[in-house]
Parts: sequence; structure tokens; C-alpha cells
Amino acid sequence: MLITIRNSKFGDALVIVIHASSGGYVLDFRADPHERLQPLLSELQTLHQAYTEKLIFGVDMNWATEISKNISDEIEELEEIGEPRGEMGPHLYLASQLAQNKEEPIQPVYSPYLGLAIEPLKEGFTLKSLFEVQTST
Repeated sequence: MLITIRNSKFGDALVIVIHASSGGYVLDFRADPHERLQPLLSELQTLHQAYTEKLIFGVDMNWATEISKNISDEIEELEEIGEPRGEMGPHLYLASQLAQNKEEPIQPVYSPYLGLAIEPLKEGFTLKSLFEVQTST
């Protein structure tokens, strides 16, 4: 990528040239007033240099420093967000499925509602009920 100032049919313009390997296109920008063009070029070149020196490829996650929560903390957190204790909302449903620790693998079934394979639902639950937002009145 190249960031520079070139003369165009509209006068001097800020030009960003993207290499062919990344799509190969040219972007021209006119700055009004003209005095802002040079500081803008300097700032963009500085930002580009800082980015290319230390690339960011995504979110860094350090699993070793993850703090484990106490069960009572999780219950308090559920109460804070208003998750009803007596009803099986989507979060509690998923937690109960994970807590069962079944030895045998669960065979997925096709859901025409979603158009993909899912784990079979427990009796009394529907996909619609898992996506509904429960509010307390």
C-alpha cells in the first residue's frame, strides 16, 4: 500500500494505492482546505507504519490466566441479569445439557426450522422457546 499526494484534475489529492495482490485499486481524496492535505498525509503514513510494524491478526487469548468463577458467583450473576430460577430459559437449558456428562455421543438430527443438524431437544422444549426472550413482570 502506498499513501501519497498526486495532482489530479481537481488539484492536489491524497492518493491511496492498494497493491494488485490485495485487490489493486486506487482511492483519491480531495482535502478542503488545501492546507489540511499535508498533515493528513503525515498522519495516515504514521498510522500505516505503526500498523505494519505490529500487525493485529485477531483477539489474543491467554487461557492460562483465565480466572475460574465460583458457582455461587454464577448464581448471583444469573440473578443480576434476571434469569428466572424456576424456569428453563435458553441459558439454563444449555447448562443442564452440558451438566449431564453422558458417556455415549449424542447423534444429531436435522432441523428443518434451522436448516442444519442439531442435538435432539429434551421433551417439552421447542427451538422457538429457546430463542424467546423471557421477561419478568
